[in-house]
Amino acid sequence: MNAGIEWLVGLENWMSSVVFARGISPEELAVRMGAAPEGATDPITDSQAWALDMEGYRPGGDGDGVVRVGECGGWAFALEYGDSTGGERLAEISRDGVEAVRYVPMQEHPPATVGYARDGVLLCSFGLHEENHRFGAEPDVLVPDLCRSGARTRREDASCSRRPR
Repeated sequence: MNAGIEWLVGLENWMSSVVFARGISPEELAVRMGAAPEGATDPITDSQAWALDMEGYRPGGDGDGVVRVGECGGWAFALEYGDSTGGERLAEISRDGVEAVRYVPMQEHPPATVGYARDGVLLCSFGLHEENHRFGAEPDVLVPDLCRSGARTRREDASCSRRPR
């Protein structure tokens, strides 16, 4: 994993989501996603995670799954495998000034989706290549970044239609 998070592109098995958080440790991210604080194990590979019997990830909670955590570039990240529900807690994960982003690849039923929360509030969410359909408390908060990336946004978004000459 010396190449940052480039390894995400080559994951061979299905996963349910990746959550990134800035302002907390990977261990705290796992706990905010519902893992038991003492539940950490040694790092495992994608194939090893998929081969696990994914029962009991969240003590007393719904969903079966497993989470792998790490850190890159000041962002903690967690990969969820199986029927995990940690991403449904994006606003909670982002409490106390934390920024959180959830990416769901939706490999079997596109589009992939992205959600962004900050300080306990889901600010924006949308499907990739469907950026013109955004929702959340501040659905336009990422429009400048989307425009810089070349993503399609609503025609009425002046920030995308006005380009310097």
